[in-house]
Amino acid sequence: MTDGEHSLEPKRELLLETRGLTRSFGSRVAVDQLSFALAKGELWGLLGENGAGKTTTLRMLAGSLGPTSGTLRIQGLDPETEPTRARERIGYMPEAPPLYPELTTEEYLAYRAALKRPELRGAARKQALALAAERAGLSSVKKRLLGELSKGYRQRVALADALYGEPPILILDEPTAGMDPRQVEEVHHLLRELSCERLILLSSHVLSEVESLCTHALVLVSGRLVQSGSLRELREATRKGRLALRLQGTEAALRQLLQTLEEKGARPEVLRAGPADAEVPLYSGSCELELDPTPHLSLTDTLALALSLGLTVEGAGPRPTPLREVFERFASAPLAQKETSL
Repeated sequence: MTDGEHSLEPKRELLLETRGLTRSFGSRVAVDQLSFALAKGELWGLLGENGAGKTTTLRMLAGSLGPTSGTLRIQGLDPETEPTRARERIGYMPEAPPLYPELTTEEYLAYRAALKRPELRGAARKQALALAAERAGLSSVKKRLLGELSKGYRQRVALADALYGEPPILILDEPTAGMDPRQVEEVHHLLRELSCERLILLSSHVLSEVESLCTHALVLVSGRLVQSGSLRELREATRKGRLALRLQGTEAALRQLLQTLEEKGARPEVLRAGPADAEVPLYSGSCELELDPTPHLSLTDTLALALSLGLTVEGAGPRPTPLREVFERFASAPLAQKETSL
């Protein structure tokens, strides 16, 4: 970039930065040399198989577990020298929140508020508690004992605890575990709204949840960060070159197209044809399929073939790589190979 030129990309406001963050338990290294920088307005998913170090990582970032080595900055603050100010900027929801079954929802949140932000008192504390409870959808269970609540509602209580005080960083470990589909969608909607003005980092073993909710992802394997970036960047890194088409036409034309593609070695695969309960693979109507381009069959050739058969092309282009394939690619590659790809 020459003098006087400016980048067109918006500057990221970094809220969470690590360099060489490591945690050992005796001779076992659970998290090894993590370095990343996460910014305001981003919603990150932390991916990894069981034992990959996800929960240990989140606990270090939240301040409930100290690192063996490495550095951590929370909105520019060093949690070792300014622990109180640093922790005030983080709302943490652990995978197994320590709820007290003999307390009501209201009593528990008030107790946690007094511990976390003792400087907030009176009307200010009451207002902050009401906002957190409302956002977490707890209006109907405020007077209920925690021991009587379902797993989904207990998760909501832990989420309200994390939201208390409007922290700029939310760290959530399996936030929707135990929730029914309606509750999950409500929490997803809330997190999307909150991420506009915050940084959210969440761990989930449900890849479809990360795919539908998150804008970015970190991939951990055996305690090491093997890939990070936007979901688009991760998909680009694993793109297999398959093409996706959405077509309209008669069953005869669709079958003729599939036969010709097979003869040319394109390996067509029908993803959807007609209504979900159709008993036949093709009929007069819509069809979505994937195929491999070959040296003798480009996307242009495929479209020309479809049009020559009287089919209508509603959409065509490179096939988006599902997040599951992205994760499996990085999780199964040799570790040395992953490290060199960063």
